Amino acid sequence: MLLLSNLQHHHHEYLIRISLKFDVIESALEHTLTLIRKADSKLRPSPPKTSSATWLPYTLIDQVLVAAAAHEDLSPQVQTLKRELQTE
Repeated sequence: MLLLSNLQHHHHEYLIRISLKFDVIESALEHTLTLIRKADSKLRPSPPKTSSATWLPYTLIDQVLVAAAAHEDLSPQVQTLKRELQTE
């Protein structure tokens, strides 16, 4: 459990890739949303002085969206996560 907690706090990209590898779309969407929201929350208290203050793996985010779009039999909860990610 400690390993998973550490990965959730510091290595979202790894968890997203593993979720995609094993075709666990819901987990990939959840970890991607968490990654984006975490980066967004860091920007709110003090606006960055440079444009490179926050880095996001846009290619990986696109891969998650493509993988989610390829599945037509998504549950309503997963469809909601997909819509949230598309609007973030």
